[in-house]
Amino acid sequence: MDIKKDNRFKYKLIKKVGVISRNQAGWTKEVNIVSYNDKKSVIDIRIWSPNNKMSRGITIDKKDLKTLIKLLKKVEKKENL
Repeated sequence: MDIKKDNRFKYKLIKKVGVISRNQAGWTKEVNIVSYNDKKSVIDIRIWSPNNKMSRGITIDKKDLKTLIKLLKKVEKKENL
């Protein structure tokens, strides 16, 4: 587990879930489980630089994750992406 401190907050990487994609500059879009400021862990989706600088992202708790999965399944069935 990595513990990092930013000027505004502290975060602990609980688990690396996986990389969604990687661009030509080496930045990765990742899904991780993270605890911010010693609070309950959340699903974290964001882009990271090759030297582990974080960009903006979203965090989702377990309840919202279940809702998001249902919505994405609906999109997958109905949309031609």
